[in-house]
Amino acid sequence: METNGKILKAGIILIAVLVVLGYLGVYLLTIKEPVFIKHYIEEQIYTGYQQGPRQVDLQLYYITNAGDNRVVSRVDFPEYPEIQVPASEYGMHGGFMTYTSGPQQTPGSVKGRYSMRTVYLGFSFEEDYYEETIEITKAVIHLSDGSVVETEIGSVTFHFDEERSEVLESRGGSGSGALETREFSVKEDIELIEVFSPILPVIQDSLEMKINGRDFKDIEGMNIEAGETFLVEANTQGSRGSQAFGEELRYLKFQPKLRFISEKGTEETRILVSGWYPIPNYEFIEIFQYLRQKGAL
Repeated sequence: METNGKILKAGIILIAVLVVLGYLGVYLLTIKEPVFIKHYIEEQIYTGYQQGPRQVDLQLYYITNAGDNRVVSRVDFPEYPEIQVPASEYGMHGGFMTYTSGPQQTPGSVKGRYSMRTVYLGFSFEEDYYEETIEITKAVIHLSDGSVVETEIGSVTFHFDEERSEVLESRGGSGSGALETREFSVKEDIELIEVFSPILPVIQDSLEMKINGRDFKDIEGMNIEAGETFLVEANTQGSRGSQAFGEELRYLKFQPKLRFISEKGTEETRILVSGWYPIPNYEFIEIFQYLRQKGAL
């Protein structure tokens, strides 16, 4: 009987320890508040081809606890308080939210204790913005329970141009995996100056791009005559992609431009390629390592 009592007591203690460790583990793995990843996005908006506001749909990505049933209901931008956009975690197209009949389940891709979420935003720009470049780096996130999260989102840049350059004409292109090629014909003599992008400092170590076989960093002073063509070859996903979770997780969407001088002596620009680094389908342990590195736990 005494032995059985000791076994019972030891069993109760073990169960109590396991329960405490379980609660401690849940506590240590719980995110204090949603963690938004860094976004580096540029959008070129042409304003001279149609009337009315220009619509741009974008996505922001964040990580929260798997049991978090809240959703994002509104997003404000402190740097541009006049910009108000519809926000939804259930989809967006052309600035309009996507609705489904019946009860909606909490969105997100669950990975262990965490959930990867997407916020869909519908921007609409009137003519008042056409003369400026807009860069958004901060956001105020309103959740469905009334709570608010202030966060840095990276850099989201909108450029407004009246029309595309007529000096260069795209002759089409192709893409295979990470490699994208595009060919341009030249209508008059041009001298190349540079390839530029506001997020080039973020991507230049992983972006591989050549113009007629020459590295994009070394094209200054390169001349192309009227009637000739040039080929752009770009590895738009690069060797590092969106980066490992253990580093700084990033979502990248970029449109590098070519700056050149035309025969008339005017400086013009033209988008060469469009590329993005999609967020890989990470597993629980990788998300945990990233959150720990960010100090979010």
